[in-house]
Amino acid sequence: MKKNQRVVALCIMALSISVAVYAQSSHKIEAESFSETSGAARKKTETGTVVNKFDKGKWIRFDKIDFQTGISKIRIKAGSGSSDGKATLEFRTGSETGPLLGKADIKTAGWTVLSEQVIDITRTSGIQDLVVVSSQGGVILDWISLEQ
Repeated sequence: MKKNQRVVALCIMALSISVAVYAQSSHKIEAESFSETSGAARKKTETGTVVNKFDKGKWIRFDKIDFQTGISKIRIKAGSGSSDGKATLEFRTGSETGPLLGKADIKTAGWTVLSEQVIDITRTSGIQDLVVVSSQGGVILDWISLEQ
């Protein structure tokens, strides 16, 4: 193998390792893949399926989510057109009243305007049920990503 070929091979190996590490550092969950809900609904849009009718007091649960050795951030893509300009999601483990990991104040730019937000949460590890609760206003949720 010539020197240039070895350099290219090493670069490809380094890139493969970087991609593998990145892939393990986040885990995206489509919101519509929830296991159970208290009344939120799935809605097809031009860009895919989202969770809507996610009003105050409603929740969605994702069973047996692997938080691996520790997750400390959740990234979401969400939006709201709440008339009072306020919408909040809570992230909990176990049940809708389980331990609170963190909260997200959702931007209220309109029902068709979804944006990404990063929420710092209490570091969580292992296999857990993740419950997302709408504690204020109405929300449209596209996806959730668990990040280290």
